[in-house]
Amino acid sequence: MVSNPMNVNEDAKSKLEGELKALEEQKATSEKKFKHKMAKVDNQLKTLNHELQILSIKLKEKDSEVKLNDLKIKELKKQVPNTKLKPLAIMVSETASVGSRKDARHNMSVDSKIDKE
Repeated sequence: MVSNPMNVNEDAKSKLEGELKALEEQKATSEKKFKHKMAKVDNQLKTLNHELQILSIKLKEKDSEVKLNDLKIKELKKQVPNTKLKPLAIMVSETASVGSRKDARHNMSVDSKIDKE
């Protein structure tokens, strides 16, 4: 018994059409999954960009605060009296003829708690 070549071609054709239909469905399913994943990634990207913008604004605010605090520190340093010692009484007494010990104590600006006689 020899089969009809038309039946073989028809059987092969219907088999191939079935495979083609299955592959097209698989392709559509895959595309749908990838589109869904792509939409998720796009949403994450938008969220991360928004967070980045917020953080960059906060960073600029903190930088401004640091600059302002630096300026405040400079101003406060200007207001703090100089704590260096004035010339010692010996040097003053030589140049200004100040010989008493009381006068020498008045020439010291840092330590004012010297025992007074």
